[in-house]
Amino acid sequence: MGLLDLIFGNKKKEQEQLRLEEEARHKYVQQRISHIQKMVELMAGEKSLSSQDIAYLAVFSASWCGPSKRFIKEINEAGINNYTYIDVDKEEDLSVKFGIRSIPTTLLIDSNNTVIKKWVGYDDEDPGQSKFVNFIKNYKGRIVPYKNGIQSSAPTAERKSQPKIVPNHFGQEQIVEDHRTTFYELENIKYRSMGGDLMLAPYDFNFYLEALDAKILPMLTNTDRIRRFLPGLGFDDEESTKKHLKGYLLQTENQLGVAYFIRLKNLPIGLVHVDTPLYNEKVIGKAIWTIDFFIAENFEHKGIMFNAVVRVLNEMKNAMGAKVVYALVDRDNIDCVNFMSKGLFKRVSSDGFINKGGGVPPFVYMIDIEHTQFI
Repeated sequence: MGLLDLIFGNKKKEQEQLRLEEEARHKYVQQRISHIQKMVELMAGEKSLSSQDIAYLAVFSASWCGPSKRFIKEINEAGINNYTYIDVDKEEDLSVKFGIRSIPTTLLIDSNNTVIKKWVGYDDEDPGQSKFVNFIKNYKGRIVPYKNGIQSSAPTAERKSQPKIVPNHFGQEQIVEDHRTTFYELENIKYRSMGGDLMLAPYDFNFYLEALDAKILPMLTNTDRIRRFLPGLGFDDEESTKKHLKGYLLQTENQLGVAYFIRLKNLPIGLVHVDTPLYNEKVIGKAIWTIDFFIAENFEHKGIMFNAVVRVLNEMKNAMGAKVVYALVDRDNIDCVNFMSKGLFKRVSSDGFINKGGGVPPFVYMIDIEHTQFI
């Protein structure tokens, strides 16, 4: 082979490599545009293909019922936790609606509130409730916890108006620390409806097993603004996203924090993340509760994030026993600063706080949820 052949051969290889890289970039952009278009259609009320095979699981029980306790214990140990626990003493109307006559009774329900399958009682002759467990694990569609009112596809009154908040009573000017080591029971970290097709879903193992989140999140979060203000998200690509999502599971199990995903017809469009004092004491040296959040840019300025944050704060108050919650915001993150100025939080002194990247300390905001009534 002559020198010219070698030179032109290398040049052809370089051109081919550039062509392949350009094709890969074009494919990525088209995929991203396709996903964004689908999500915009969802916001406009179009039917989601992914929602057609969703079924809802509800376990009707009571705190005093021994068989119910055994049933729940055994299905949890088998990895079934994608259900809603419904206390028949507190949810009498719902119990009557589904004709619950004995407990435990477990229902698998479709989107029209029609019962797909019903299990009554605790099966003493089936250790580990294997028949039930196998049915749920082998069900072809996605099973998620039941939420009342799922048969309605129209926006509800809850979605039309933002939750009202009774004015706060801020008595603290100093940092309020919480030196407990246990902050919640795993069974109390539950799914919550946000109205319409929106759901607030704590990240759990069932979502981790799905490849959908790991594919979609990088496409939604690889924007200049999110990378700048939330560099620790770790949703750079599918592989790193899977590792990050696994970290959410470990955080929850070890009392370090809870990741609540905002889901639109089961697609993850945003996140509200809670860090417990146990985590913050190790990371920033202060045993305080903190909250941070993001939403895909296509869904900003629609009231969704405000709606989600209010519900998470209420969960922190009722299910986690938090009293005061802080948010640390980069000073040039204008969108987040504007969000904080809507009346939920009060800005307090940033003395003692540092910016992770160095430089000017962040703005520090606080909400006294112990004396805040969410209505």
